Amino acid sequence: MATPERVSVIGAGLMGHALALVYALGGHPVGLYDSDPARLADAADRARATAQPLLASGALTTAALEAALGRIAAVADLAAAVAGSGFVVEAVAEDLAVKQAVFRALDRLAGPETVLATNSSALSPDDLAAVTGRPHLVMVTHWFNPPTLLPLVEVVRARTTSDQAVARVVAQLRALGKRPVVIPRYTPGFAANRLQAAMARECLALVDEGLLSPAEVDDVLRFSLAPRWAALGCFRVMDFGNTNLFAVALRTILPHLSSATGPGPTLTALAEAGHHGVTTGRGFYEWPPAEIAAQRALRDAVVQAVLRLTNPPGGSAGDSAG
Repeated sequence: MATPERVSVIGAGLMGHALALVYALGGHPVGLYDSDPARLADAADRARATAQPLLASGALTTAALEAALGRIAAVADLAAAVAGSGFVVEAVAEDLAVKQAVFRALDRLAGPETVLATNSSALSPDDLAAVTGRPHLVMVTHWFNPPTLLPLVEVVRARTTSDQAVARVVAQLRALGKRPVVIPRYTPGFAANRLQAAMARECLALVDEGLLSPAEVDDVLRFSLAPRWAALGCFRVMDFGNTNLFAVALRTILPHLSSATGPGPTLTALAEAGHHGVTTGRGFYEWPPAEIAAQRALRDAVVQAVLRLTNPPGGSAGDSAG
């Protein structure tokens, strides 16, 4: 069996430290870089914390975690971080100018056949490919938080990305146990965030119109739609429910759904008041530290339980490579 290639992760923040852990758990030697020495210094401790749900569920042993952490080299020099790597994923601030500067540097420092990917959740890979001399090797690999638990990775092609580069990355992700979905061209929000934005718009409309509270909307989702979607997705649910009945229902409902092109008054007021959710202690809900810990633990436990049922080893007919 071939030794997994060296991988580099640029940015050791919220997603970067966890991406480094995912690759290291898959056997890859990882070069982890961040321009902030403090963030780089505590990356291993944050990776251990990120791994706690896997340890608690028995999906990961302490020995395997420590072995993986031993494969991560946290370095303060970008050239050293990318030296010898066949794949580099960037996870820095969601700012096009910042990312373009990083990609210019990576293009200069990485080997000529190294694939350069961004973990951006919104930006176009075309804008990053354009500042490199290897536009055929540039793409988005959009992971979901926490990447240690969630299997899906959106692989978004630039107009110039080669089939060979996509095939390399898809194979790599599948070897990690992930479920890559290839999106053949850029669209704002890719797939998952388009779906999330559509759902969020209607959730906000129900609150803005005074029909339900945020907690009531959450209950509607958690105790009716979400469990069925977790098991089946959208289109299997429609097949089980009868496509004709869905067609009739949609003709009635769709004309009355929100057509808002902005976030609406409730979310706007929270954002402008600095109530940004768990990071500030208040959003739609109050977030004391104990509640944050409890809800995060519940999220992780539910995600793991759902995936044990719906994402068996070896995949299923629902797999997609684009």
